[in-house]
Amino acid sequence: MEAVNIGIVGLGNVGSGTLAILADNADQIALKLGFRLHVAAVCSRSVASKEMPPSLASAIKTTDWRQVVNHPAVEIVALPLAIVEAFYRTRDPFQDWKQLLKFLAPITIAG
Repeated sequence: MEAVNIGIVGLGNVGSGTLAILADNADQIALKLGFRLHVAAVCSRSVASKEMPPSLASAIKTTDWRQVVNHPAVEIVALPLAIVEAFYRTRDPFQDWKQLLKFLAPITIAG
């Protein structure tokens, strides 16, 4: 099964919850989507102090969101809503982003 590499910018409540759900439910998510979601990179101002699920230990960790967005392996960038609004208010350009996926709430898997 192929994998799609994602990057997550922001590890607050929603970002951290999303990471946990992606790690804990990777097989179920892959079955529903038809491909695996592989977290390739994460960004947070306090990334050094964040606990990462063991299965995501290989993800690149950075404090600079540009490293996630510009990483050649990252195909989709996920942003918690509060960060999306902050970027919009500052009119930071999204033109160079490969794709933008807004997580309005943590991913949920219906049983």
